[in-house]
Parts: sequence; C-alpha cells; structure tokens
Amino acid sequence: MLVIERGLLTRCNEDGLNHQYAYREHYSHDVVLFLIFDPERGFLFERRIRQGDSLFGKTIIPAGKIRDIGERKFPLWAAERECFEEIGVVTQEITPLNPLFDDQQRNMLYPFLMTGRLWGDLGNLEPDKKTLVWISQSEIYCERRGRVEVNPMFEVETTRQVLLNARAKMEEFGINQ
Repeated sequence: MLVIERGLLTRCNEDGLNHQYAYREHYSHDVVLFLIFDPERGFLFERRIRQGDSLFGKTIIPAGKIRDIGERKFPLWAAERECFEEIGVVTQEITPLNPLFDDQQRNMLYPFLMTGRLWGDLGNLEPDKKTLVWISQSEIYCERRGRVEVNPMFEVETTRQVLLNARAKMEEFGINQ
C-alpha cells in the first residue's frame, strides 16, 4: 500500500513494515500567454524587473497560471482571467495559437493572440514584478534570406516561437500588419 501526504511518502514493503520517505514536492503549473496586438502600437510585452526572478531583465509575453481543472480543460478561461487580473483589460477577439512546452520542458504553455478593442483600464497591476512595453512589428520581425526571424532581444525561445506562430495566424486571418 502507498500513502502520500504532503512531502511524505509511506510505503508498506514486502517485510510488512511501513517505511516513510521524504520527497520534494513539485507542482507543475501550466501557463497561459496573452499576446495583445494593437495595429497602432504593436504588441504588448512585459519586462521583468524583480531581482531574483528567473526571467529578470527579459522581455516576455504576459502570462499567468492555470488555476484549476476547469481552466486546464478550457485554457481560454484562464487567459481571459489572467489578462484582466494582470493588466486590467479583456479583448474583443481571442485566437488560440499552438500550445508548446516551456524552455525546461516541464509545463505546458497555451498562447493566445488577443486583437480588437480592449475593454477596461489598461495598466500594470503588478508594478513590483514588471513594466509593460509596446513593441512595434518592425522592431520584432525581420526578413533574412527570404525567412521571417524574430529580433534576438527576445532571449526566451518560447517567446520567439509564439511570435512566429502569431505572425502566421495574423497573415492567415488578414489581421492588420
């Protein structure tokens, strides 16, 4: 028999005795990314400013954790909630992009492209963690040898992948470029 309590595993071995083993807890958190696009300003990103943050100094797509089984089944719910909690708005159009694993291959990322009108008061609701910055498409994308590439200022590989996926979706749907 196997019993798991917070941080402690109890196992009844073949000798009939219970043996307890301590283990490190690891809760993976799937994440939603909300890439907001405005034709006049470009894309909205966050720059991490908190010392000690693993993403300190990096420019990334705003994101938040999926909280429960309902949001895990419908990540769009989490994207809308997190977008409102972190920057105070919801958008008119939301397009799912291809899900992918994070750079450590531990957590699933569910990116969404958010376009159209913004409802609410756009602002940084977590000023101790990040600053918000609009970056134009011409600063993000460039063509090299007939191929579209993402500016190297985006150091996080998953951010680059999502940006390329977003560009393809925008071309597919004829979203203002």
